Amino acid sequence: MSVNEAPTAAQTRLRRARVAAPLAMVSFAVPYVAMLFTIQWLQPAGGEGFADLAYLVGLLLLGVLLVAVVIPILVFSLGRVLDATTRAWGTARAALAFGGAGMALGLVLATLMSWVQDVSMVGAIANVALPAAIGGLSTRLLLPVALSHRWVVVLAGVLAAMPVIGVVALFLSSRFQ
Repeated sequence: MSVNEAPTAAQTRLRRARVAAPLAMVSFAVPYVAMLFTIQWLQPAGGEGFADLAYLVGLLLLGVLLVAVVIPILVFSLGRVLDATTRAWGTARAALAFGGAGMALGLVLATLMSWVQDVSMVGAIANVALPAAIGGLSTRLLLPVALSHRWVVVLAGVLAAMPVIGVVALFLSSRFQ
């Protein structure tokens, strides 16, 4: 593509997805980590500290899987389709659609968690579905800002990479002691 040619619709959708991916990772991860502190109040009272710890470790592993694998796949597949459908709706209505899609996907995962494990549905919704809804909503709200200001994308990319850098640093520090 030369300087004078306008980008095609496919190129525009791909650019929007590339910008939205780090935003989605960060805007899901922040409320997800914040909701981890609700485990002690939202889970059934069994009196076992180990069950809460096992659930916390499971949620941490699930969060890593969601942020590293599932969110990028969803951004580049479902997100592109939903963005093309809702782009003419305006930012607020499109953000509500993205938040609703995040909530729907989070409810599916919360239902599976509640069905497979001994986890209350309220706790599963609070730990998974609400962060997914907040992530979808805030990603779509921040997308116009990120498209016009490159520093927003760079900041989101750095924030998305920080946990990876921390894990690598922890691994290297334990390896060379």
